[in-house]
Amino acid sequence: MYLLSVGAIGMALLTAGALILVAKPNSGSLTGRPEVPPVIATVPAFAATRQDGTAFTEHSLEGSVWVANFVFTRCPNICPTFTAKMAGVQALSARRLPSLQLVSFTVDPEHDTPQVLADYARKYQAEPERWSFVTAPVEVLEQTISKGLLQTLDRGDGKDLKTLAHSSYFVLVDKHLRVRGFYRFNEATSVEYLMHDAEALTREP
Repeated sequence: MYLLSVGAIGMALLTAGALILVAKPNSGSLTGRPEVPPVIATVPAFAATRQDGTAFTEHSLEGSVWVANFVFTRCPNICPTFTAKMAGVQALSARRLPSLQLVSFTVDPEHDTPQVLADYARKYQAEPERWSFVTAPVEVLEQTISKGLLQTLDRGDGKDLKTLAHSSYFVLVDKHLRVRGFYRFNEATSVEYLMHDAEALTREP
């Protein structure tokens, strides 16, 4: 199960006075998109752990443009496809924007230990220097994902994995830890829009 926290995003947009950038399916034309996406929110401080067991915080990403998504290794529905799409972003950015960092946050930290995430990362041929799979205590994930990245995280009943709800969007973040766009992973134009906007952000100071 997956969804986007529309209410949270709406509140942030009203506060920031910004235009949300969610990729819409069309002919694939980028005509009419802003040259640089607006600032929507700021990612708060967090402390997590990468798939290699090393500490991972917001400072690990400061100075880099990065893309986040949200998965868990026992996911019974969209996560394999969502992760494969992120692997596609990895491949495309290797040619067009090799400085782009990718971060996959687990939403099932009780199960997804660093070792489990490391095995999952290898399955999708993740480049460890660019693609981080991270876990953290539930309260840290809730703060980072829901309050910072403005994405849904509903832990459900804690028993049935099908009741665990999470976002199906990529989130684009700039060098200063500011959220700049949302892109539904299963729309045809999402990756191209994401890459276009990420390239624009790398040109910002």
